[in-house]
Amino acid sequence: MKNRTLILPSCGYDSIPSDLSVYLSVRALKAHLGPDIEIGESVSAHKLKGGPSQGTLSTTYTSLAEIPRDKARASMQDHYLSPAPGAPSPPLKLVYSLPHASPPLTGAYFVMAQVNRSTIQRTRGLLEISPPSMKSLRYGPKFTYDEFLVTKGSFASALMSFIIFSVGYCVTNFRLVSPLLPFLLLLYSNNKIAGSMGFQAICR
Repeated sequence: MKNRTLILPSCGYDSIPSDLSVYLSVRALKAHLGPDIEIGESVSAHKLKGGPSQGTLSTTYTSLAEIPRDKARASMQDHYLSPAPGAPSPPLKLVYSLPHASPPLTGAYFVMAQVNRSTIQRTRGLLEISPPSMKSLRYGPKFTYDEFLVTKGSFASALMSFIIFSVGYCVTNFRLVSPLLPFLLLLYSNNKIAGSMGFQAICR
């Protein structure tokens, strides 16, 4: 704060649509059904075309290269950033779906899911401890959040999820792999142009 600079994390595409869509969905549901209803599961579906931006790749590189593993594991815990406790998150899946969407959506695990979940849980926690005058904005104790990356079918979803889980396990548990992944990310960033991204969310 010496130079009056504020760093705002999770303020790009990767996180803002997820956090904002939940907030707006809850407001819409309570306006339609009443302020006292409790929100259950909220699910977001991401549609991507192209690759991640330079900023996202740089953040990934820094996370892998500089953050101690014990702190990284601790940050993955439910409600780690939230000032209020909440319901446990849904378990990991190989195949995700939104059967009530039109058309129905199927997808794989999204690499930003944990980061976005922590951001949303923090928003929920701040609203839970807000003054009584803001009670109508609260998500409630049963609220959970999940999201996935839309794919073309169940097989593609399962395969992509398996690859992501396998890479994540290797990076976390094998020291020889961890130094290589940041290098590969930088190599990828020098040869890839970020594309357009789409977003769809359903709160139920």
